[in-house]
Amino acid sequence: GELQQRLSPRLAQKAAEYFSFLTDGRYDELTLSRDLSPRPRRTGDAVGWETDYLSREIKRADISYDEMDYSEYDGSTWDAVIVEMTELAKSTTQAGEATDGEKARFAELYDMTMNEYAKFVSAYVKAEVDSYLNVNDEEKADRLTWFDEMSVDLGDRFGISLGLALESPLRDLLIELHGDDTILDYEGYTESNEYLNSLHVQEDALMQTYDNLSVQEYDNYEQMNEALGNVIVQLVELRKKIAAENGYDDYVDYGFEAVYERDYTQEEYAQITEYIKEYMLGTEYQMEYLEYYRYDRTLSKSVDLEEVLKKLSEMEQLPQLSRDAFAYMYEHGLYIFTDSDDSVEMAFTTMMYAENEPIIYIHTSGTLRDIGTLLHEGGHYQHFFASKANAFTGGYASLDIEETHSNGFHFLFADELEELYPEAGKAIEVAAMSDALYTLVYESWLSDLEHALYQTGDTLTLEKANEIARETAKEYGLDYLLNDNYYMVWVTVNHIATSPIYQVSYVMSVLPALGIWMESCENEEAAEDKLMEIMLIDTFADYKEMLADYGLEYVLEEQFYSDLNDLITEKYLADFKMK
Repeated sequence: GELQQRLSPRLAQKAAEYFSFLTDGRYDELTLSRDLSPRPRRTGDAVGWETDYLSREIKRADISYDEMDYSEYDGSTWDAVIVEMTELAKSTTQAGEATDGEKARFAELYDMTMNEYAKFVSAYVKAEVDSYLNVNDEEKADRLTWFDEMSVDLGDRFGISLGLALESPLRDLLIELHGDDTILDYEGYTESNEYLNSLHVQEDALMQTYDNLSVQEYDNYEQMNEALGNVIVQLVELRKKIAAENGYDDYVDYGFEAVYERDYTQEEYAQITEYIKEYMLGTEYQMEYLEYYRYDRTLSKSVDLEEVLKKLSEMEQLPQLSRDAFAYMYEHGLYIFTDSDDSVEMAFTTMMYAENEPIIYIHTSGTLRDIGTLLHEGGHYQHFFASKANAFTGGYASLDIEETHSNGFHFLFADELEELYPEAGKAIEVAAMSDALYTLVYESWLSDLEHALYQTGDTLTLEKANEIARETAKEYGLDYLLNDNYYMVWVTVNHIATSPIYQVSYVMSVLPALGIWMESCENEEAAEDKLMEIMLIDTFADYKEMLADYGLEYVLEEQFYSDLNDLITEKYLADFKMK
C-alpha cells in the first residue's frame, strides 16, 4: 500500500547502483514489481523485464528448421527404453524393494525416456509441418499417418510404464526425478482399450482427409460446404463416441474438463458470450467498417514478411525478450512463410522440444495484413522461446493463457510499427483492434456453433449443421453472412475439424489482453510490463489463477464490457461516421 509506494523508489535506486556494478554497467536501472521483486532495465529498453528471464539458461540446438532431419526416425530407441522401464518396475514390485543399482539404472532410463519423448514430439511436429506444406504429397501423408498411429501405441505404453513405476518401490525416486506433481496423473494408468484406440485412428484419418480437401479449389460456397462439411459431420459423430468411451455424455464437457482442463465452466463461458452480445456487437461492426473504409487500400499493399521479421528483431522500442526471440528466429531460419496453393492456409507456432526451438508457420497473403499475423504468432513465439517447459510439462500449458500472449502482443505493440511503416502504422494499429473485436464476436459465434453441433440430440447431418450455423450467426448480428450463403464457409475453420472446442480459448484469452490494453491507455509502460510478465508465467498456471495474480479478474464482470465499448468508441470511432 502506501508504505510500499514510499519504499519502492528508494529500494530501486539503491539496488540499481549495486546491480549496475555487478553487471559492469549493462543494466543501470532497476524497477520493483508489486511484490517488490526486482526488474532490471537497460538504458534504451522500452519495457522492464523480469530477472527471471535474465537468469534463464536455456540450451538450444542452434540449428535451423531445415537442419532438423527426422527422415530416419523410427521410434525404436524410445520403444526399447519403455520396455526396460516397464520390466524394471515390474521386477522391483515383485521383489518388494529396489537395489541401489536398480535405482541408478531407473534414473538413467528416466532421463533417456524424457529425451526420446522430446525427439518423438519433434519428429512428429516435423512430419505434420511437412505435410501441411504439401497436402498432396502422399509420401508425407503416409509418414504423418505413421506418427498418428505410433503416438497412440508408444504413448499408451509410456503411460503404462510410468503408472507401474508409481506402484513400485521406485515411486519416490520417480517423483523426485520428475520434479513436480504432474507425474501423479499417471497413477493407476491402464492401457487404452482397443475400441478407443481405433476411434482415435479414425479421427486422425478424417482430419487428414479434411486437410487435403481444404486446399482444393471449389466453384462456389455450396460445393466447398458439402466437401468439408461432410467430413466435419463424421468427426462430430465419431467424437461423441470418444466422449462416451471416456465416461462423458457430452463431448463439450469432455473438451472443457478432460482435453483442455479449463478452470471455468460452460455456464461461466456462456455468461461471457451474453456480455459480448449485449455490448460489443455494434462496436465490432463499426471497427470492421472503419478498417475497410479507411485503411483497406493501405493494408492491401505488398510486403516482404521476412524483411519485417528482420526489422522487428532490431527494434529498440520492443522489449528485450521480443528482440531476442525475433533475432533468434530470423538468424536460425525458424520460420516458414509460404503462399503455395498446396499448403494449408493457417498460421501457428509450435515447439521442437528436442532442439528447444520454436518455429512459426504462416500461409501469407503477401500484403501488410501479414504483419498482424506475425505479431500474433510472435507473441506465442516469445513465450515458447523463454519457456523452461519440456516436452512433458509443455502439454500442461493453458491455451486460454497462451492465446493471451499472442493477442496481447499483437495489439499492444502494433502501434510501434508506425516507425517502420509510417504510411501504414495507424492502419496496422486499427486492424489489430478490429481483429481483437472480431475475435470476440466471430469466435464466440463459432464456439456456440461448435457446441451446438455436439449437443444436438439427433444424429448430425450437414443440413442440420448449416441450420445451426445460420441461427447462431443471427444471434451475433452476423446477418451479412447469410447473403449469398457466405455463412457456409464455417466449414473452412480448421480448428473445428482438427482442434475441437479450441475456439473458446480465443474468446477467453483476448479478454485479459483487452484488459491490459485498457490499462495501457492510462499507463502504457506498466501495461506492457504486465504482458511481458505473463509471457513468463508458469506452465501449470490456470486461467482464473492468472487473472487473480495480475489483477485482471474484472474482465469477467459485466462492467468491463461497457467500459471497453466506451473506450474503443472514444479512441477510434468518435470522429468516424458510417456511410
